[in-house]
Amino acid sequence: MPYALQQTSTPAPAPSANDLAAQIRAQVNQQLQQAGVSEQAAKSAADQAAQGAQGVTITKNGKVTHVNTQNGQTTIAPATPGAPVAPLAPIAVQETGTSVPNDPPLDIPRRVADLGYGLFLMIAVIAVGKPLARALGTVIERRALRPAMPADFGARLERIEQGIESVSIEVERISESQRYLLKVQTPDRVEIPRSAG
Repeated sequence: MPYALQQTSTPAPAPSANDLAAQIRAQVNQQLQQAGVSEQAAKSAADQAAQGAQGVTITKNGKVTHVNTQNGQTTIAPATPGAPVAPLAPIAVQETGTSVPNDPPLDIPRRVADLGYGLFLMIAVIAVGKPLARALGTVIERRALRPAMPADFGARLERIEQGIESVSIEVERISESQRYLLKVQTPDRVEIPRSAG
């Protein structure tokens, strides 16, 4: 299905909260001045009305004025009989262009959330378990490569030591007999003087 053409006009900038509060203050000041209330009392009433107060009562020179802000409209009504005061005009907010629909809240089904948790848990187990499995595998391989010592290995070493000692004793006897025979066969040994130089 081809893409639907959308209106691409730029929306007018929405008035900020400060601009709306300034408009409300100006309207409240105007109505209070018409009712004969001082500017200081008018400012405090306008501030309270802009902050969302439900109602403010102002008294001056025996006159009581009640500022009521309900349902987004501000009205000023004198509590004592006097001149009627007109309600304030509603604040106009101009909207142009297309509106963007609000996204619904992000509701993830419980089973999908559990699946996500399981995925992250599996990744953590793999990240920690892989090095541990490698280390365990190398230990097992090294044990398998090392030959196991037989049970009679100590007895064999003992016999080898005894054999080497007996061979060394026999070699010593043979060398002694050769020295003796050499002395007996040479009757006179002539000593050669060493040269002085």
